[in-house]
Amino acid sequence: MKNIFLEKYFELLISNINTHLNDVNFPEEEKAKLQIRIELINELKYSIDWQIKSPIQKQAHRISSLASMRKTDALPHFIKKQETAIYIYEKIQYTIPYLLALNHNVNQIIIDFTNEICDKIDFAGSNYRGDFPGNEEVQNVFNNFIQFQKPAQGNGGMFKESYEKIEELYVALIKLNETK
Repeated sequence: MKNIFLEKYFELLISNINTHLNDVNFPEEEKAKLQIRIELINELKYSIDWQIKSPIQKQAHRISSLASMRKTDALPHFIKKQETAIYIYEKIQYTIPYLLALNHNVNQIIIDFTNEICDKIDFAGSNYRGDFPGNEEVQNVFNNFIQFQKPAQGNGGMFKESYEKIEELYVALIKLNETK
């Protein structure tokens, strides 16, 4: 999903700068500054383009990048980190609708927490090097769900599948620390 307006705006900016760069009367030191501006605009363009991609497009890019890492024999711990980022991102994206289906305000803390993890992974692009949350942090966030919500469902379990998916996410987040 490209934003045509932004694309055209960046093209206009670069075109205006190139006009000055092609002017023989424009001072060389100013041209050097303008060249830096073009580099910054291109970096900004890439960053914005990445941020407006859908989660599926971002995940596809991460998977493609992981394949490239494997092909070039990247260090195993970098590969493992990317595999883990892809896995947990996918697990979170899959579970969010189940959290929303329960419509409990107490789940908002889990939603915010998991969205923050996805945001960190997204911000890193295809090269996540950050840390994942520790067990204590995960347990604190999921505490209400584990202690009160899940046991309150009883055997009827109108939302049994939702509870199961959320618990699977909880277990996956706890296991992140086992793979460090």
